[in-house]
Amino acid sequence: MYRCRGLTRTSHIRILCHDICILVIHKIHIGLSNVVTWSKRIHNHGCQT
Repeated sequence: MYRCRGLTRTSHIRILCHDICILVIHKIHIGLSNVVTWSKRIHNHGCQT
């Protein structure tokens, strides 16, 4: 059960910001690992030719 009574408006905003930060950090982490993988492929391909 979710209780709103104990949480103030500021707490709601903090929780929301926290969730957004986690999502953004996760997306950045995935993006960076994709870039690293992509650059390694290009580097390996360039070295083979």
